[in-house]
Amino acid sequence: MKNLRLVTFLVFAVCAFCLPAQAQKKWTYKADNGANEDSLDRREITITITQDRNGYDVSGEYKTVVGTCNIRGSYSPATEKLNAITDCPAASAVFREIKGFKIKGKDALQITEPFSAVAKREGAKSISLSGTWKCDDGGTYVLTQSGSSLTWEAKSPDNGATWDHTFTGQINGNEIKGSFQDKPPGIILQSGRLDFNIISNDRLERTYAQVGFGCSHLVRQR
Repeated sequence: MKNLRLVTFLVFAVCAFCLPAQAQKKWTYKADNGANEDSLDRREITITITQDRNGYDVSGEYKTVVGTCNIRGSYSPATEKLNAITDCPAASAVFREIKGFKIKGKDALQITEPFSAVAKREGAKSISLSGTWKCDDGGTYVLTQSGSSLTWEAKSPDNGATWDHTFTGQINGNEIKGSFQDKPPGIILQSGRLDFNIISNDRLERTYAQVGFGCSHLVRQR
C-alpha cells in the first residue's frame, strides 16, 4: 500500500507540470509586402506562435507567386524576437530567414526579414487614431486615419491665429512618420518632418521634430 501511494504521488507530481493539448496557446499574425494581389512581387506571410511546455514554437507559411513554403523556428519572450527559416520544396522558392520582433504596446509583430511589414494578430482589435486630440501646446488636433495613412489639421488655442498646420504621414507599427506644413491665417509659417510614437489608442508622444515644434504629446479627447 505504501508503494502504491508513492507511485500515485509521483504520477501526480509529474503530471502537475504537464500541459494538455487544449491548454496550448496560439497567436497567429499575418502580413504582406504591400504589392498588388496580381503582382509577381506579391509576398504573404502567416506566423503562428504556439506556447507549450517546452517554450514557444514558430510555424506558418511564406507565400510567393512561385509557391508556398512552411515556416519553422522559435520565439523568445525574454527578447521578444522571433527567428525562423522557410522549409520549401526544391522547386518552390529559395531558402529564407524569417526575423522579427514584438512591437511594444501592440498586438503585432514587426517583420524585418524577408521583407519589412507589420504583422497583425488575427482577431486583434485595430487601433484607430481618428478623432479630436489635445496637445500640451494647447492646440486642437483633428486626426484622420485611413489604413496606414494618417493626416491631421491642427490649430493654436487662439483658433489658428498663431499657427495653423496640416500633417501628412504614415503609420508603421507603433511609429508615425511624416511632415507638417504651416499655413495662413497663422503668423508662424514653417514646415518640417515629425515623428511620433503610438503609446496607446489615446496617447501619442513626439520623438523627432526637424524644426521647432511645441507639441510633445497628444491626448485623445473624449
